[in-house]
Amino acid sequence: MNISIKHLGISLLLFSGFAITSQAQDLISTVGGALYTNYEWYYYRNGGTTTEYSGKLVDNSTASKWFLYNPDDFSTLPIQVTYKLNTASVVAQYTITSANDASERDPKTWTLQGSNDSTSWTVLDTRTNETFASRIQTKIYDVATTGTYLYYRWNITAVNGTSHFQCAEWRLVGPAAPNAPTSLNGTATSGAEINLSWTDNSANENSFVIERSIDGTNYTQIGSVPVNTTSYTDNAGLQINTLYYYRVKAVSNTLGSSSYASTNLKTLNLSGAIVDVTDDGGSLTVLVENSGGATAGEGSTKLIDNNYGTKYLAFGNVPAGGYWMLYKAKFSYVVTSYTLTTANDAAGRDPKAWQFQGSNDSLNWTVLDTRANISTPIRGTKYKYSFGNTSAFTYYRLLVTEKNGSTDGVMTQIGEWEIWGMNAAAPLVPTALTITNTTFNTVALSWTNNSTNETSFQIERSEDNLSFAAVGTAAANATTFTDVNLYGGTQYFYRVRAISSTAGASIPSNVATTTTLWDPNLPFSPRNLKATAISTSEIELVWEDRSANETGFKIERSTDGVAFTQIATVGADITTYVNTGLTKASMYYYRVIAHNTMGSSYYSNISSAVTQGVNAAPTFTFVSDTTACTAAFAYKVLVTGISAGTAESYQKVTMGAVSSNAKLFATLSFSAVSNDSAWLTFQAQGEVKDSAVITITAMDDGGTFNNGTDKFTRTFKVVYNPLTIAIASLEGVAIAPYQTAHLTAYGDRVTDYRWTDTVGIVSGSLTTNKLEVKPTYHTKYTVTGTNKQGCSVSSSITIGFNGNVLPNPVNVITPNGDGKNDKWVIWNINRYPDNTVTVFDRAGRTVFYKKNYSNDWDGTLNGRPLEEGSYLYVITIGPGIEPVKGVVVIIRDHK
Repeated sequence: MNISIKHLGISLLLFSGFAITSQAQDLISTVGGALYTNYEWYYYRNGGTTTEYSGKLVDNSTASKWFLYNPDDFSTLPIQVTYKLNTASVVAQYTITSANDASERDPKTWTLQGSNDSTSWTVLDTRTNETFASRIQTKIYDVATTGTYLYYRWNITAVNGTSHFQCAEWRLVGPAAPNAPTSLNGTATSGAEINLSWTDNSANENSFVIERSIDGTNYTQIGSVPVNTTSYTDNAGLQINTLYYYRVKAVSNTLGSSSYASTNLKTLNLSGAIVDVTDDGGSLTVLVENSGGATAGEGSTKLIDNNYGTKYLAFGNVPAGGYWMLYKAKFSYVVTSYTLTTANDAAGRDPKAWQFQGSNDSLNWTVLDTRANISTPIRGTKYKYSFGNTSAFTYYRLLVTEKNGSTDGVMTQIGEWEIWGMNAAAPLVPTALTITNTTFNTVALSWTNNSTNETSFQIERSEDNLSFAAVGTAAANATTFTDVNLYGGTQYFYRVRAISSTAGASIPSNVATTTTLWDPNLPFSPRNLKATAISTSEIELVWEDRSANETGFKIERSTDGVAFTQIATVGADITTYVNTGLTKASMYYYRVIAHNTMGSSYYSNISSAVTQGVNAAPTFTFVSDTTACTAAFAYKVLVTGISAGTAESYQKVTMGAVSSNAKLFATLSFSAVSNDSAWLTFQAQGEVKDSAVITITAMDDGGTFNNGTDKFTRTFKVVYNPLTIAIASLEGVAIAPYQTAHLTAYGDRVTDYRWTDTVGIVSGSLTTNKLEVKPTYHTKYTVTGTNKQGCSVSSSITIGFNGNVLPNPVNVITPNGDGKNDKWVIWNINRYPDNTVTVFDRAGRTVFYKKNYSNDWDGTLNGRPLEEGSYLYVITIGPGIEPVKGVVVIIRDHK
């Protein structure tokens, strides 16, 4: 029969006086499992006493035993004992302890077998003719062939001289646990950072576990590092000027853990956060420059370019006093570590011995760190060197006195040099950070401001108290902040830094934690929403369902991240959705809300994605250069063939234009696009000969995501060449009374002339460029020229009289309608705009009176012709000037 007894013992069996490997693991105690046998003690089978049943074989006590009686318990060999471990493990040794009496019942010949399925067995160890010299004797056996197995079977084929069997204890022993690390020590490198290092004494660890305590008694794991690692930087939640206790142990995934190495260290009493000093905009100099110069491909600037793929290289031999590289910082820093990154090749060129020094005048140097016999064989790897220091310096120098043996003519090569320190003027650390109020989706904070030079505060948040991210800022002197848009029922951790625009950031404050409220009747908000474009028209949404009581989720979408519209719903426990029918190369924003019959949760985070595809550039037909000839009216150019791009007719295209000569145009604008065309309108500021290049831009609303193009430009030239026209008088502009003037109009590109009809024209057509005039007073003559484009330009000339400038009336008028001498002309009267002309009959009655006379009286009174005869006149032309008097004769029948 097969009897199964599950082994529950967990105590550790001690092997005093036997050759058990140091720190070996008793797998039955540490891993645990279940025991199975093919035979069992008959009393136990029949419900009797349990003192000698099979469970006693693994009860961790040599005072008890398992006994089998022949023939009642078994009649034939082998006796098989199987132990199924809870976790597959390696058995390196096993022990057998003889019982209290009757040595003839001891096992004599057996094999130890291993299996992972309890069907296929592998022989791991074979023993024959074994004897036990005394009672309660434990013998240790090394396993000849080890492996990782879930099942182990002891297969007994002979006993020592009788047909009965008994055994006190059987134990399975794993390989030794890792050796404990030693020489744990460290350096406080800031008010919030401690670097630890130790000696690795083990060859079989999988990792090292680092633990921290504030009282030396209660420890918490703060991190782990991979196999063979011998250092760790603790910068998680440390407080300024505070003592911390550390311990480190080696851990094997299958063999357990070593004992601890311990130490304690105190953080520095410095408030500044650690920064790379070489990033502050200071200056770098080196003793030996690259032959190509500082900015060459391997020049000294590559030392601090934050690119680990470049390097500084200099040729020659190491000088007797060494070679140096010096960084002058813009500010004063307390430096506690630096890093050197190896270059891409030739480890023999690496520095081997050096000093790291600080100074405030570049003349007197303080040695901060000394290294010798340093080997850095791994290429492209950053090596960190820490040291204790609380003094501030402005100059930092690495003085290298030896390299690692290269003979290729290269003095040195270094991939990157970083200097890590704290600004000496950094603002003081905020303290007493507390939570003052917590709601479903907000947390209010307050703190004590200890600084006088901060320009703001940075608020940082975490959900695991390890990884913090900035979530907001507060102004200088602020002591409160409210964090919004949080998830209900979620624990948050907060810390605050003081920030100076010139002196950098402080280390973080203490950490304050709270859990946001929640309504147990409502579902929790979904979180970690992520939108991913999967095609040109589809975006997949995935989110985390935090609730157990939602009936579904509502999905909302936005094109601007502000105005959202519900687009779909999905059922409970659904955490994915694919939004289809979208526009290619377009940005979409999403948020999700959980709901049930009692209401809705708060919204998830907003996530956005751009659909796949590329927006094609819009286009339009080429526009030819044009010439304009006037500013009197606007010109219009029809731009045709306007398109948003191939297969993008759903997009809207807007046209625009800019001029290379802004002062030329009073108007430059486009109409809306209609039927793939738009009108460009332009008009000049004035009649100036000038030109401009006009750039026409077509812009669609398809965006530039995925390196798309949403605009297209063409240019054309506009030349403004206004018409010109002038009038010349053959006789000049001052002629004698009764003299005829011959006028000629000259125009550039003028094809049509039009004279304005006015007094004194005696010969010539008004539509030619020539005209004869005989003005009776100073008269302006105007001509307008027009070209084939419809542009017009006008010019005027005034013909006046020379000689006597006093009024000189003619003494006879013949108003008979023949067009000659029909009006009474007073020469030069137009020179006296304030003149008055009065005409009397012989009886002294006034028959004509006018101010500002203009040679237009035709010998009438109230529209009726006066009788022929002589009439007296008086012409006044201004104060202090003698009036002109005389007689004018009217003759009507004169032909």
